[in-house]
Amino acid sequence: MLRKLKTQLSIFLDAAAAALAALAAKIGGREQNGEKSYEQMAELNKNYINLIGFLFHELKGILATSVMSVCSVRDQYFGSLNEKQAKALEGAARSLDYLTVTVRKFLNLGKIEKGELKLSRRETRLKEDIFDNAIDVLSPAAARKGMLIQNKIDAGLTVNVDPELIHVVACNLISNAVKYGNEGGKIVLSSNQRDGKASIDVYNDSAPLTAAQQACLFRRFARLDTPATKKEKGTGLGLFISREIIILHGGKIWTEAREKGNAFIFDVPR
Repeated sequence: MLRKLKTQLSIFLDAAAAALAALAAKIGGREQNGEKSYEQMAELNKNYINLIGFLFHELKGILATSVMSVCSVRDQYFGSLNEKQAKALEGAARSLDYLTVTVRKFLNLGKIEKGELKLSRRETRLKEDIFDNAIDVLSPAAARKGMLIQNKIDAGLTVNVDPELIHVVACNLISNAVKYGNEGGKIVLSSNQRDGKASIDVYNDSAPLTAAQQACLFRRFARLDTPATKKEKGTGLGLFISREIIILHGGKIWTEAREKGNAFIFDVPR
C-alpha cells in the first residue's frame, strides 16, 4: 500500500512538473521569438499560474494525511515493527518529506509568479536562527552519503531579513550541496561582511561546473545534464526560488567553481 501511494504521488508530481516546464518553455519561446500579443501572453501566464495552484491544492491534502499515517506507524504508535517494516516505513517517510518540500517549492513559485511573495523582516542571526536549523534538518541525508557539514558562519552575525524565506534559501543550498556533492566529501559554510552587506558561502566537494552550466542554474525548472543530477530527483525550482527571494531582499546570488568543488554564495544588506 505504501509503495503504491509513493508511486502514485511521484507519477503525479513528475507529470505536473513536466506540464509546468512545457508551459514555461512555451512562454519563454514566445518571449524570445518576439511575439508581442499581450492577450496571448497573459492567457499563457494565467494558465501557468493556475496549474501551479492546482498542483499545490491537489497534493497538500493527500500529503498531510499520508505523512500523518506513515509517521504514526513508523513511530510505533500502533504497535511494534520488525526490522524490515521499520526500514520500509523510514524510506516511505523520506519520500513523503521530499514531496512535501517539493509542494512548498511550487507554492512559493505560485506566489512569485503572482507577485504575492512579501517580506516580513526582523533582526535575524544567520548562524543560530537560520543555518544551524537547516543543518539539523539535512544532517541525516548528509550522513547517509558520509558527508561532513562544517558551519563556520560567524556566530552572532545579524541581518534584517525575513527569516522564514531565508531559511528556504538555506535549506535549498544545503540540500543541493548534499544531493550533488561527492560521497564522503565535505560541505563548508562560511560568512563575510563588507560594504554594509553580509554574504554566505555554501561550498561542497564536487565536479567544478563550467561557465555554461553556471549560466543556466538559476533559471526556472533548470536541471543540468550530468551524472550527479541524473541520480537525484529534483524539480529545478530550488535555485530559481532562492534567487527570487534574495533579489526581493535587495541582494544577489551566484555560483563559483573552485579547484575541487563549487560554492553558492549570496549576499543581503544588513
